[in-house]
Amino acid sequence: MILRRGGVKKRSAFTLVEMLVVVGILGFIGLASFDMASMGVRVKRALIDQEAVMFDSIRLWQWIERDMEQLVDRTVRDELGELEFSLELEDGELNFTKSGWINPLGENRSELQRVRYEYDEEALLLTRTFWRVLDKEQDVEEVVQEFENVSSFSISILDSNVQWADSWPPVSDGTLPGEEESKIDMPWVVKIEMATKGLGPINRMFAVPSYPFDADDDE
Repeated sequence: MILRRGGVKKRSAFTLVEMLVVVGILGFIGLASFDMASMGVRVKRALIDQEAVMFDSIRLWQWIERDMEQLVDRTVRDELGELEFSLELEDGELNFTKSGWINPLGENRSELQRVRYEYDEEALLLTRTFWRVLDKEQDVEEVVQEFENVSSFSISILDSNVQWADSWPPVSDGTLPGEEESKIDMPWVVKIEMATKGLGPINRMFAVPSYPFDADDDE
């Protein structure tokens, strides 16, 4: 029997083509991993931004709800000394008097507050303005709060005749607000239709409180 001595065949080194293939695969894997990581970061940022916009929309509705639930029948005077009705709606601008202005520092001021809502359609901006005194003087300070990403905003009033109107008070005989002979009751309902980026379109109706104005709160 003839025995043949088998030798171990040496494996040659990677060829240039094989190395290029390996480098290409590793590069593809690295690029894919980077893209996935970048996508994860973008998704996280988008979710954070969306959450912030939604929170702002909820906060805005909370402001509106609190204001509507605290409406009171109290006329005020403007910077020129002219009387204004307790609630006025004209050209989409809402002015009203509300109660519940908390006073934790015990300042010498009323717990009532004069507030205005005004919508800028071009800027998609809703502003809430209030004054530190009810009967305004020419140099009175106003505080403005801005709410962005409001794509639409409208207000309607339901009166005691169950008729909707986009202005208030109804057309009168020219008598001034606060005069006894021209006493105008507060409306029954305020309807607000608003669309925001965070929550979309929402319509809400607020029953106007019927409790009388307490003069003690005006001190």
